[in-house]
Amino acid sequence: TNCEIMAEAIKSVSSIEVTHSIRSCKIGGLDIKKKQAIGLLNGTIVAVQDAAKDVLYDVLEKAPLDQAEIITVYYGEDTEETEAEICGNEIREKYPQLQVEVVNGGQPHYNYIVSVE
Repeated sequence: TNCEIMAEAIKSVSSIEVTHSIRSCKIGGLDIKKKQAIGLLNGTIVAVQDAAKDVLYDVLEKAPLDQAEIITVYYGEDTEETEAEICGNEIREKYPQLQVEVVNGGQPHYNYIVSVE
């Protein structure tokens, strides 16, 4: 059925979110300072850096890209288009086997939301 096909397809999609911490804390062995950029892979914090783009690159290295075909990067309202395009180009260079799309998502609170399919 279509529902079964969709449920199976969802298993092959990973999500990445890059936002900023609202307080200092320690999670999963990561020391996070207030306002630092943090990266989540499928809902789990896996990276912390001062710059959102650096967190994005860190999380991508942890993502299951071996069977991926497409990366769609949605950049948020607090991210400049030029920075997002630079990120897209750097991702294309590092992962030439993947199709990379950069889209103005305009979302609040998240610098980047990324779909890995």
